[in-house]
Amino acid sequence: MDHATAPLLRRLAGAMALCGLLAACATGPGPTEQQANFLAARCQQGDRMACGQWNAMQPAVQAERSQQAQQNAIATGLIGAAAGAAVGAAVAAPRHPTRARCWSPYHRRHYWC
Repeated sequence: MDHATAPLLRRLAGAMALCGLLAACATGPGPTEQQANFLAARCQQGDRMACGQWNAMQPAVQAERSQQAQQNAIATGLIGAAAGAAVGAAVAAPRHPTRARCWSPYHRRHYWC
């Protein structure tokens, strides 16, 4: 691997690690939804009290789902922003960070020295 691609690969690896950490922010069902799922299972088994409690919990479950959808949208936006910044930084990286351009009067052109 030459020193032109090493910074690019290092930046892309860092961006992928950051995306992995941000993707972990996306959550599964919350405690209210888990309780509602438990009550729904008991309601299907014939427990009338569980059916009443399940119906009463539906507004709270919907509020919890919408809050989780907002949090997931924010996490997705952060992942997109981090990936865009990483790609932009990788593209803007100098090709030869440790070498300078020199002028060759014999060949009448620049070269990396």
